[in-house]
Amino acid sequence: MTITNEEKRQVYSVLKTKLKIALQQEFFLEALLLEYAIIEDRLSSILRSAGIAYIQSDGREISIQKKMNKIQNATVSKRFPIYNRISPDYISEIGEWKQIRNELVHKSCTRIYNSEEVKQCALEGNELVRIISNTARNIKRAKEKANDTK
Repeated sequence: MTITNEEKRQVYSVLKTKLKIALQQEFFLEALLLEYAIIEDRLSSILRSAGIAYIQSDGREISIQKKMNKIQNATVSKRFPIYNRISPDYISEIGEWKQIRNELVHKSCTRIYNSEEVKQCALEGNELVRIISNTARNIKRAKEKANDTK
């Protein structure tokens, strides 16, 4: 299901508000869920803006890891508008955060809960959300600007 740009703006407004509240109220596991969703969506936006396929033949999106791999590969090709606009190291940071986040979330019932560890991951995720959101916006603007000059 595709939503309009206005609906997307509304969704982001709600999600970012919920993320801010989750962090303020120390609901760090909830923050991790919201951060993951936002990061994955922003990765899709980057791929869409770069003209790189991320939808499978059955209509589903590829996994977050495959999105990161495609972006990482495209950052070194001048053919794509993301060339020199996103650091491969940054994609690696997302991958490392995702691995820690998944470990914390998926094994939360089989390990001792360490609130400081979860808090740290949530705070790092919040920073990654900020950076990836700005990056996706910049790449979209660059693509629009390039289209305007054609």
